[in-house]
Amino acid sequence: MHADLGVAVHAGHATLDDSTFALNADRLRRGGVRTLVVPLFALDASERAPSDVRLDYAAVRAEVEAELSCAGHPVEIVYAFEGADGFVDRPEALDAFASEGACLLGVMHRRSNALGGASQEPDHEQRARGLSDAGRAVAERALADGMLLDVAHASDATFDDLAAVAEAHGSPLVDSHTGMRALLAIDRNLDDARARRIASSGGVVAIDVHGGHVGSVPGEPPSIDDVVAHVLHALAVAGAEHVALGSDFGGGIVAPTEADGAAWWPVLAARLRLRGVDEGSLAALFSGNARRVLARCRGLHR
Repeated sequence: MHADLGVAVHAGHATLDDSTFALNADRLRRGGVRTLVVPLFALDASERAPSDVRLDYAAVRAEVEAELSCAGHPVEIVYAFEGADGFVDRPEALDAFASEGACLLGVMHRRSNALGGASQEPDHEQRARGLSDAGRAVAERALADGMLLDVAHASDATFDDLAAVAEAHGSPLVDSHTGMRALLAIDRNLDDARARRIASSGGVVAIDVHGGHVGSVPGEPPSIDDVVAHVLHALAVAGAEHVALGSDFGGGIVAPTEADGAAWWPVLAARLRLRGVDEGSLAALFSGNARRVLARCRGLHR
């Protein structure tokens, strides 16, 4: 539900044949990965003119498509936004991206912006903000375009505002990459009450593998058991029909020590089996839940 292929290709100049890249074609194949949700991410977006940011979104998409073409299209790509600064002045500019298959809209990244408050914003007052009027307009436009709202990186207040907007439209909520706050008590992680709210909307909570979100020892890579613990907690709280995997591979994360990038998923599945997760729940976790929710996006023509 979240793989930073776009920024890695656009800003980091990664390629799908790079042996060191967590999302290279060989690892995707060995991991059984068939679909990636890739954010159209623009660096320093809040400090730039929205029109320039929109050009970056288009450039990231074009470079990803070119890389996939060179690699023989090893996976299906669903596009998203991790930060919607490019639409603050023109929410209607979302229309073209949605019609071409953009599915998820996250209104901010790690810092609060003109659209709302972010969970990792160091300034308490800015972090405590909810959606601004501009943020609400962008969220409403996304839903009108058949997209889904992604609450990853949102402050609690922004989450609550986004949830209210989505619920008014009868739309599922998505948290595309997170850990569980009950296990690692940081604002960036999702608390149990909000995980249940996502589940009640019909959406999904997607657990990532970043040590900063799921690690049990600060400053050290997480273990596979750390990731398993967050998955199991999410399953217990949200239910087996509402949990997916977010990974965050490609985004400069601190990955598990045992991980081999995108090739790691069969290893995680085997460990979850040992912890009692049945085959039906595994199929839902690794594929079915994400596909069900993404199928709600109008521009994907599924």
